[in-house]
Amino acid sequence: MKNILLTISLFLTYTIYGQNSYPQFQNPSLEGISGINVVPAGYTNCLLSGLSSPDIQPGIWNVFLQPSDGNNYVGIICRGNGTWEGFTTQLNTPLLDKDNYSFLIDLSTSNKYFGYNDSAATLKIWGGNFDCDKKKLLWESSPINNINYWRTDTVIFARSENNITHITFEPGYTTSMPYKGNILIDNIRPYNGTLVRVEDIKISNRNKEILFDILGREIKNYDLIPYGSIYIKNRKKQIKIVK
Repeated sequence: MKNILLTISLFLTYTIYGQNSYPQFQNPSLEGISGINVVPAGYTNCLLSGLSSPDIQPGIWNVFLQPSDGNNYVGIICRGNGTWEGFTTQLNTPLLDKDNYSFLIDLSTSNKYFGYNDSAATLKIWGGNFDCDKKKLLWESSPINNINYWRTDTVIFARSENNITHITFEPGYTTSMPYKGNILIDNIRPYNGTLVRVEDIKISNRNKEILFDILGREIKNYDLIPYGSIYIKNRKKQIKIVK
Protein backbone atom coordinates (compact mmCIF):
# COMPACT_ATOMS: atom_id res chain seq x y z
CA MET A 1 0.00 0.00 0.00
CA LYS A 2 1.40 3.32 -0.98
CA ASN A 3 1.81 5.90 1.72
CA ILE A 4 -0.16 8.97 0.98
CA LEU A 5 1.22 12.20 2.38
CA LEU A 6 -1.57 14.43 3.51
CA THR A 7 -0.90 18.11 3.88
CA ILE A 8 -3.45 19.66 6.12
CA SER A 9 -4.31 23.26 5.55
CA LEU A 10 -6.08 25.18 8.24
CA PHE A 11 -8.42 28.00 7.47
CA LEU A 12 -8.21 30.74 10.04
CA THR A 13 -10.99 33.23 10.60
CA TYR A 14 -9.70 35.93 12.85
CA THR A 15 -11.52 38.98 14.13
CA ILE A 16 -9.73 42.02 15.45
CA TYR A 17 -12.10 43.70 17.87
CA GLY A 18 -12.39 47.44 18.01
CA GLN A 19 -13.41 50.15 15.64
CA ASN A 20 -11.13 51.22 12.80
CA SER A 21 -10.91 55.02 12.91
CA TYR A 22 -9.13 57.83 11.09
CA PRO A 23 -7.27 60.42 13.21
CA GLN A 24 -8.75 63.84 12.50
CA PHE A 25 -5.74 65.86 11.36
CA GLN A 26 -5.69 69.59 10.84
CA ASN A 27 -4.62 70.51 7.29
CA PRO A 28 -3.92 66.87 6.28
CA SER A 29 -2.57 67.86 2.85
CA LEU A 30 0.11 69.97 4.60
CA GLU A 31 -0.64 73.09 2.56
CA GLY A 32 1.17 76.37 3.13
CA ILE A 33 3.62 78.77 1.50
CA SER A 34 7.01 77.31 0.55
CA GLY A 35 9.72 78.56 2.87
CA ILE A 36 12.65 77.79 5.16
CA ASN A 37 12.03 76.94 8.82
CA VAL A 38 8.24 77.06 8.54
CA VAL A 39 5.46 74.50 8.95
CA PRO A 40 1.92 74.44 7.52
CA ALA A 41 -1.03 75.96 9.33
CA GLY A 42 -2.23 73.68 12.12
CA TYR A 43 1.27 72.40 12.90
CA THR A 44 4.08 73.51 15.24
CA ASN A 45 7.86 73.18 15.05
CA CYS A 46 9.59 70.79 17.43
CA LEU A 47 12.94 72.53 17.80
CA LEU A 48 15.83 70.53 19.24
CA SER A 49 18.68 72.51 20.82
CA GLY A 50 17.61 75.63 18.95
CA LEU A 51 18.48 74.14 15.55
CA SER A 52 16.53 74.46 12.31
CA SER A 53 12.90 73.44 11.87
CA PRO A 54 11.05 71.75 8.96
CA ASP A 55 10.58 73.42 5.59
CA ILE A 56 7.48 73.79 3.44
CA GLN A 57 8.36 72.39 0.01
CA PRO A 58 8.84 72.41 -2.95
CA GLY A 59 11.56 74.81 -4.02
CA ILE A 60 13.66 74.87 -0.84
CA TRP A 61 17.26 73.56 -0.69
CA ASN A 62 17.10 72.29 -4.30
CA VAL A 63 14.06 70.08 -3.65
CA PHE A 64 11.70 70.25 -6.63
CA LEU A 65 9.61 67.07 -6.42
CA GLN A 66 6.00 67.95 -7.22
CA PRO A 67 3.47 67.38 -4.40
CA SER A 68 1.45 64.19 -4.41
CA ASP A 69 -1.58 66.27 -3.39
CA GLY A 70 -2.31 69.98 -3.46
CA ASN A 71 0.48 72.53 -3.76
CA ASN A 72 2.84 71.81 -0.86
CA TYR A 73 4.38 69.24 1.47
CA VAL A 74 6.80 69.14 4.41
CA GLY A 75 10.49 68.25 4.40
CA ILE A 76 12.44 67.27 7.51
CA ILE A 77 16.07 66.23 8.05
CA CYS A 78 18.17 64.21 10.46
CA ARG A 79 21.78 65.22 11.13
CA GLY A 80 25.12 63.51 11.57
CA ASN A 81 25.36 64.84 15.14
CA GLY A 82 22.32 62.87 16.31
CA THR A 83 19.77 65.70 16.13
CA TRP A 84 16.82 66.10 13.79
CA GLU A 85 13.83 68.21 12.83
CA GLY A 86 10.24 67.42 13.75
CA PHE A 87 6.75 68.89 13.81
CA THR A 88 3.56 68.31 15.75
CA THR A 89 -0.19 68.90 15.62
CA GLN A 90 -3.16 68.73 17.94
CA LEU A 91 -5.79 66.40 16.54
CA ASN A 92 -9.33 67.67 16.09
CA THR A 93 -10.55 64.65 18.06
CA PRO A 94 -8.51 62.66 20.66
CA LEU A 95 -7.52 59.06 19.92
CA LEU A 96 -9.54 56.84 22.23
CA ASP A 97 -7.99 53.88 24.01
CA LYS A 98 -10.60 51.44 22.65
CA ASP A 99 -10.06 52.01 18.94
CA ASN A 100 -7.71 50.86 16.17
CA TYR A 101 -6.48 53.67 13.92
CA SER A 102 -5.23 53.84 10.35
CA PHE A 103 -4.41 56.34 7.65
CA LEU A 104 -2.44 56.65 4.42
CA ILE A 105 0.58 58.92 4.07
CA ASP A 106 2.82 59.69 1.08
CA LEU A 107 6.58 59.60 1.68
CA SER A 108 9.68 60.29 -0.39
CA THR A 109 13.29 61.48 -0.07
CA SER A 110 15.46 63.83 -2.11
CA ASN A 111 18.95 63.28 -3.49
CA LYS A 112 19.60 66.99 -2.91
CA TYR A 113 18.26 68.75 0.21
CA PHE A 114 21.46 70.72 0.84
CA GLY A 115 23.51 67.54 1.20
CA TYR A 116 21.30 65.81 3.78
CA ASN A 117 21.09 62.62 1.74
CA ASP A 118 23.76 60.24 3.07
CA SER A 119 21.33 57.39 3.82
CA ALA A 120 17.62 56.58 4.06
CA ALA A 121 15.77 57.59 7.21
CA THR A 122 12.54 56.25 8.66
CA LEU A 123 9.46 58.22 9.69
CA LYS A 124 8.48 57.97 13.36
CA ILE A 125 4.97 58.91 14.47
CA TRP A 126 4.56 59.61 18.18
CA GLY A 127 1.47 60.15 20.30
CA GLY A 128 1.22 62.42 23.32
CA ASN A 129 -0.83 64.97 25.21
CA PHE A 130 0.83 68.26 24.28
CA ASP A 131 2.95 69.72 21.48
CA CYS A 132 6.02 67.56 20.70
CA ASP A 133 5.13 65.09 23.47
CA LYS A 134 6.59 61.65 22.66
CA LYS A 135 4.69 59.59 25.17
CA LYS A 136 4.26 56.58 22.89
CA LEU A 137 5.77 55.52 19.57
CA LEU A 138 2.69 54.65 17.54
CA TRP A 139 4.36 53.64 14.28
CA GLU A 140 7.67 53.70 12.41
CA SER A 141 8.09 53.25 8.66
CA SER A 142 10.60 51.11 6.83
CA PRO A 143 13.58 53.08 5.42
CA ILE A 144 12.40 55.71 2.95
CA ASN A 145 14.72 55.03 0.02
CA ASN A 146 12.45 56.00 -2.89
CA ILE A 147 14.32 58.99 -4.31
CA ASN A 148 12.31 61.78 -5.93
CA TYR A 149 9.08 59.82 -6.27
CA TRP A 150 6.24 59.19 -3.85
CA ARG A 151 5.27 55.95 -2.17
CA THR A 152 2.15 55.45 -0.05
CA ASP A 153 2.48 53.86 3.39
CA THR A 154 -0.44 52.49 5.39
CA VAL A 155 -0.12 53.56 9.01
CA ILE A 156 -1.92 51.14 11.34
CA PHE A 157 -1.71 51.12 15.11
CA ALA A 158 -3.79 50.10 18.11
CA ARG A 159 -4.45 52.21 21.17
CA SER A 160 -3.91 50.40 24.43
CA GLU A 161 -3.68 53.07 27.11
CA ASN A 162 -4.68 56.65 27.86
CA ASN A 163 -6.20 58.85 25.16
CA ILE A 164 -3.89 60.80 22.82
CA THR A 165 -4.48 64.39 21.70
CA HIS A 166 -1.27 65.25 19.79
CA ILE A 167 0.74 63.60 17.01
CA THR A 168 4.44 64.28 16.35
CA PHE A 169 6.40 63.44 13.17
CA GLU A 170 10.17 63.03 13.13
CA PRO A 171 12.87 61.10 11.22
CA GLY A 172 14.59 58.03 12.62
CA TYR A 173 17.98 56.46 11.98
CA THR A 174 18.40 52.91 10.72
CA THR A 175 21.82 52.46 12.37
CA SER A 176 23.36 53.29 15.73
CA MET A 177 25.64 55.78 13.96
CA PRO A 178 23.75 58.99 13.07
CA TYR A 179 23.91 60.34 9.53
CA LYS A 180 22.43 63.01 7.28
CA GLY A 181 19.04 62.11 5.82
CA ASN A 182 15.77 63.71 4.73
CA ILE A 183 12.09 62.81 4.48
CA LEU A 184 9.35 64.40 2.37
CA ILE A 185 5.78 64.04 3.71
CA ASP A 186 2.45 64.72 2.02
CA ASN A 187 -1.23 63.80 1.71
CA ILE A 188 -2.46 62.29 4.98
CA ARG A 189 -5.82 60.69 4.25
CA PRO A 190 -8.18 57.94 5.44
CA TYR A 191 -7.49 54.29 4.72
CA ASN A 192 -10.70 52.60 3.64
CA GLY A 193 -9.46 49.02 3.44
CA THR A 194 -10.66 46.21 5.68
CA LEU A 195 -8.87 46.06 9.02
CA VAL A 196 -11.33 44.54 11.44
CA ARG A 197 -11.47 41.08 9.94
CA VAL A 198 -9.03 38.60 8.42
CA GLU A 199 -10.74 35.66 6.74
CA ASP A 200 -9.62 32.39 5.23
CA ILE A 201 -5.90 32.66 5.90
CA LYS A 202 -4.31 29.43 4.72
CA ILE A 203 -1.54 28.13 6.99
CA SER A 204 0.24 24.80 6.92
CA ASN A 205 0.22 22.64 10.03
CA ARG A 206 3.98 22.35 9.55
CA ASN A 207 4.57 26.09 9.77
CA LYS A 208 2.33 27.68 12.33
CA GLU A 209 4.92 30.40 12.99
CA ILE A 210 4.10 32.12 9.71
CA LEU A 211 3.27 35.82 10.05
CA PHE A 212 0.40 37.76 8.47
CA ASP A 213 -0.62 41.38 8.44
CA ILE A 214 -4.17 42.23 9.34
CA LEU A 215 -5.17 42.21 5.68
CA GLY A 216 -4.29 38.52 5.50
CA ARG A 217 -1.06 38.95 3.53
CA GLU A 218 1.94 36.81 4.44
CA ILE A 219 4.88 38.67 6.00
CA LYS A 220 8.20 37.21 4.87
CA ASN A 221 10.44 39.08 7.29
CA TYR A 222 9.60 40.21 10.82
CA ASP A 223 12.03 43.12 10.49
CA LEU A 224 9.85 44.61 7.75
CA ILE A 225 6.92 45.10 10.15
CA PRO A 226 6.75 48.78 11.16
CA TYR A 227 6.84 49.48 14.90
CA GLY A 228 3.36 49.94 16.30
CA SER A 229 1.77 47.78 13.61
CA ILE A 230 -0.59 44.88 14.24
CA TYR A 231 0.31 41.45 12.89
CA ILE A 232 -0.84 37.86 13.41
CA LYS A 233 1.34 35.03 14.71
CA ASN A 234 0.14 31.64 15.93
CA ARG A 235 -3.48 32.75 15.43
CA LYS A 236 -3.01 35.62 17.85
CA LYS A 237 -2.94 39.36 17.32
CA GLN A 238 0.41 40.92 18.17
CA ILE A 239 1.70 44.50 18.22
CA LYS A 240 5.33 45.15 17.33
CA ILE A 241 6.81 47.32 20.04
CA VAL A 242 10.17 49.00 20.46
CA LYS A 243 12.59 46.93 22.52
